[in-house]
Amino acid sequence: MGMPIAVMTAQTATGDTVVGPGSPKVLCGGKPVLSIGASVTGAACVGTAAANPNPKVLAGGKPVLHLTSQATGSNPATGAPVTTPIAQTPAMKVLA
Repeated sequence: MGMPIAVMTAQTATGDTVVGPGSPKVLCGGKPVLSIGASVTGAACVGTAAANPNPKVLAGGKPVLHLTSQATGSNPATGAPVTTPIAQTPAMKVLA
């Protein structure tokens, strides 16, 4: 079964936003599709979304991120390491 694709402005379980860069030529729901290496920013985590992409679906030559793909980084206030999944995405299109 497929997973909902992550697009620009998807949010992590900690409420942080995945800001991209997305693939400007690959849109889903009118928003750029996110791929491995997209930046994450917010009060709980600043880092990149890189773990658990879909290796069979590519956008701009990179694996596409989806719901449950992991973002890793650090807490901007404490510097503590943070790992959080992408938990919400505005586009609920399902990958095959």
